[in-house]
Amino acid sequence: MTQPKTDTNSQASTALRRSRQSMDPEIPARYIRENFRPEDRVAVGSLTGKPHRTIQRVATADRVARPEFQAWLRHQTHREMRSTSA
Repeated sequence: MTQPKTDTNSQASTALRRSRQSMDPEIPARYIRENFRPEDRVAVGSLTGKPHRTIQRVATADRVARPEFQAWLRHQTHREMRSTSA
């Protein structure tokens, strides 16, 4: 029996929407606070779909766990997902 063809991008978009709706936005910040001291330096990278383009930030764990930094990361993820699904 032949399986119907599915649109992989559509499936990925649907999965991403579901994960965004169900993910508690406090989880990443909580993970950082529970696993690092506030003064620890951590590196955060945001990979893009463009070859040879990575956005990197090095900051204290305290700063990375702040709502403003987490909002920036969510924005980067959303922007990247839009550009790869287009």
